[in-house]
Amino acid sequence: MRLPISVTLPTQADTISGVLDHGFELYARSFWRTSGFIAISSLPNALLGLVAGELQGSLVSMATGAAFSSVLAKFWWFLPLYFANLWFTLSLYNAAYYRTGMIARGRDAGFVASAKYGFAMGHRALGLALISLVLIFVAMVIAGIWLTSVIGGGVFLATTNGGDFGPFLSIVFGLLVMLPAVMIVAFVMVPIMLAPCALALRREGVIDALATGFRLMGRHFWRNIIVMAVPGALYFITYSGILGVLGIAMLQGSVIAQTTAFNILAQALVVPLIALLMPLFISSVIALFADLLLRRDGEDLKQQLAALT
Repeated sequence: MRLPISVTLPTQADTISGVLDHGFELYARSFWRTSGFIAISSLPNALLGLVAGELQGSLVSMATGAAFSSVLAKFWWFLPLYFANLWFTLSLYNAAYYRTGMIARGRDAGFVASAKYGFAMGHRALGLALISLVLIFVAMVIAGIWLTSVIGGGVFLATTNGGDFGPFLSIVFGLLVMLPAVMIVAFVMVPIMLAPCALALRREGVIDALATGFRLMGRHFWRNIIVMAVPGALYFITYSGILGVLGIAMLQGSVIAQTTAFNILAQALVVPLIALLMPLFISSVIALFADLLLRRDGEDLKQQLAALT
């Protein structure tokens, strides 16, 4: 069974700025109702982050002479616990998508009902995440092959050109090299970002949700990139800024960087940040998803009318 997404946000296909306005408006209406899901999902991640910090230290010590068996004996339980935590996190993210979608339709499903729905769809979200990781890995491999081959050709041209491209040609060559690689990865990332909406709001299966993401992307690839770049940039800049501050603190002294107190401080900063910014990303993606559905349905209607005439 699939649920329609007859949202109260756009009533017709809108401009890029209009979609962003709808996303920010939905964020303002739904933040206090959905941020709790994100915060709760981040708590086990924070605890695992502390263990991951110790695991990283053990791997470093293993590289300097410690036995692999000792590290494996100490952290053998980390992998199954990691997947259990991933299912728990994705289930709560399902709940956030679902409740935000209900608010967009003009009604609130409630915290408990949304959580039940999210956990009921948790296995699908886990499957979607695993398949998405495979697709991203394939895209990154293709992008890596492109970069390796083109950079190799650029080195050959630079060598035959006296060893120097010049400043202008170097910038042009860098753009020509990096842009296709970024687009290859983005071509996979955009449908993956749209797929959770199809899964949580329309109850589609894993493959159907990914297929819906690719169908909706269609000819609107660049438009989708621009819409998603705004909340994505806000999230990335803020998150990277905090990580940068923590990195500087780590460089100030190796002793504090290895302590549990420092790891707790890092997680204490990251958890509220994710709870603040992730609902904005979810609201923006739902607004874009609704707009793309309207565009697809409008194009289908246009084709039907053209066939009749």
